[in-house]
Amino acid sequence: MLLAEDFSNYLQAAKMEGILAKKKDLAALPVEDFRTALRGDDLLGVILRWHLHLEHDLEIIIANGVVHPEIYHDLNLRYAQKVKLAVALGLVEHRFLPTLQKIGTIRNSFAHNPTADFTQKDADDLVN
Repeated sequence: MLLAEDFSNYLQAAKMEGILAKKKDLAALPVEDFRTALRGDDLLGVILRWHLHLEHDLEIIIANGVVHPEIYHDLNLRYAQKVKLAVALGLVEHRFLPTLQKIGTIRNSFAHNPTADFTQKDADDLVN
């Protein structure tokens, strides 16, 4: 079992800086707010905050990348759909697709399984 601190360190290693840079450019939440959300001893809280921030940022990136953002917002897409749409539109680099998908898988595991754990395999999957 890995701790919240380990999880945060693996996020940094997952090379999400490309998304964080776009986030900053689009006047989303400050990058430091994102990093602060990753601190803590409660692994469940860290994972849920991490996912919440990333999904929020995806929404901003997509809304800023389409002609009619109000139509996009009316779609009420799930996280996995937002990830694929952002990549398909070229708003998020394709190389981030596996990492973003793994983030969704980890979040779902913690949200729906009270005995979920962040394992070394999860960590390795994020950085490979």
